[in-house]
Amino acid sequence: MEQQRQTQRQKMLREGPRRQLSQGAVRPRVGGLSASGSAAFLAMLLLLSSVAAQQDDFRKLLEQGREAISQARYEVAIDTLQRATRANPESAYAHHLLGLAFRGLENPNESTRHLCLALKKDPVGAEIRASLAEALKVGLPREMTDETLKTLQEVYYEGAWEAKDWEFQTAIQYGVPATKSYQALSTTETLFPPKNPQRDPLHAKSTLNQLPDAWKFNRVTYGYLRARGAENWSQQVRVYYVSEFLARGAQNYAALSEMICRMALQVNAVVRDNMGANPPPAEPVINIWLCEEGEVGARQPIDIPGHIYFYDITHHRPWVEWLRQLVHEYGHLVLPAIGGFTSATEPIADGEMGERLFMPWVRASMNLTPDAYRPEDRDQVDGYVLSKSEQCLNLFLEEGPESPLLFDRGSWGVQLLCGFALWVSRTHDPSFLQRCFVALAEQGDPMDMRSVDFRDTYQKLWIANSEKGLDYRASLPSSRFTVLSPDAKRGEPVPLKQGNKAGFWAYLVDGTWRVYLGLADGASGVLTLSWSGEGYEEHGLVLNPAEQARVELEEVSSGWRAVIIEAKNLPKPVQLQRLRFSKADAPPVK
Repeated sequence: MEQQRQTQRQKMLREGPRRQLSQGAVRPRVGGLSASGSAAFLAMLLLLSSVAAQQDDFRKLLEQGREAISQARYEVAIDTLQRATRANPESAYAHHLLGLAFRGLENPNESTRHLCLALKKDPVGAEIRASLAEALKVGLPREMTDETLKTLQEVYYEGAWEAKDWEFQTAIQYGVPATKSYQALSTTETLFPPKNPQRDPLHAKSTLNQLPDAWKFNRVTYGYLRARGAENWSQQVRVYYVSEFLARGAQNYAALSEMICRMALQVNAVVRDNMGANPPPAEPVINIWLCEEGEVGARQPIDIPGHIYFYDITHHRPWVEWLRQLVHEYGHLVLPAIGGFTSATEPIADGEMGERLFMPWVRASMNLTPDAYRPEDRDQVDGYVLSKSEQCLNLFLEEGPESPLLFDRGSWGVQLLCGFALWVSRTHDPSFLQRCFVALAEQGDPMDMRSVDFRDTYQKLWIANSEKGLDYRASLPSSRFTVLSPDAKRGEPVPLKQGNKAGFWAYLVDGTWRVYLGLADGASGVLTLSWSGEGYEEHGLVLNPAEQARVELEEVSSGWRAVIIEAKNLPKPVQLQRLRFSKADAPPVK
């Protein structure tokens, strides 16, 4: 009986698995695992094997990158280490090496960015901090992202300074679009310059021990700018000053430094957007030095491009005077030097020309964000600065471009030069004025130049563009040839009523010229057009809304004249917006 039970048990053990499988039961285990568990286990082994292989590849990339850096093969190192950071974005060591590779390739912006990424992932890494300290010996990076800024501010400097950001717009004269939006930021609180204390260029040969405390600049404010929506901040301004520990009377100039930085950022953007002018390439960042000593005022040393000095900063100045002095010195930075003036305020005219040209653009931009300025500041700009720009423009429109004042070496010559530049900026394409300045700067010793050299440069550019035609905004008629209604506003399209006339300065060369009138839609009636001077007849012009109004001037001799347009039979007013000049053999205007 016992033998039968054992035989039955053995049979069950043999048949049991087959029976369970046939009945859909759980599959047998192999080595303690079900068949499905075994498959998962094998998949996990393969995954671990793949991870191990990836880690080996990652380590090889790091080793190859490190070796390439040691051999100064920085481009190879960057390519290798970028693959390493893509494989493992969280590796502080990979970003650290990549930062070193970019530093070797003299790319401080990318170097600092990757060192900051490394520091963010390893905030206490001593070697990373040492590398970042080395990178920051030249100051904060010229370009940086929000992430780099935040890491520097909060992790590396541990909140010792802050960044204030704001937005503003620039008004672009005749631009399309007419405005441009910016984000700006300036650093605040305690931020030391790259070398502490920092010597200014005028005292570069002096040792720190030889300098009084007033010239040991141990604080700096950085100013950054970017177009709204852009990713990277671009450093535009550095303002240096002494701390309260070195200043006379323990004065704190941090607020003044931030104000000047803010001004400089906006002036820089306004001028660039309206004329395309930038600080010299040798020093693209504007360095401003706030000095306790010296005679009250400001200065841009002609032999030290990119640097502006404010002297005796303890002396009270109205807000508009800080702005005027900054704009004046900025003119020295970005405009060509026209010198040799003997009885003017200073021998070189580009500073005053900067005031006259740039301040109207700055004022128009202030109108876009009026709440950012006190009413008295706006009024001071209007009354103290803009009035001088208008005086210069009036002088040019009355005297004309062949006035003997163009040869004057005194203040009248400077004023006529400024008026001429204002006229070009308001009647021509914005780039035309900058092209005049670029061509003028190539002509030689600035101390040998006069205002007439600017006129001659303008004439050469006008001739060079005459074959394709030249556009001209009909917004500044000369008072010598103009009779308009009292309600006509200068700087806007000219409204012509019966009996009105308007004359516009123009330079033409020998030949036959077509003059096209750009009138507002629906103009009808008869106008006359004449070319001032003896021997030129009036040309009648019947206005037809379906056709481009045009007059042909024959046998023109080279020189400056006024194109005079008179309303002699005009049933209803018309609005003159533009003039276009082209040689008679040029393709017709469509």
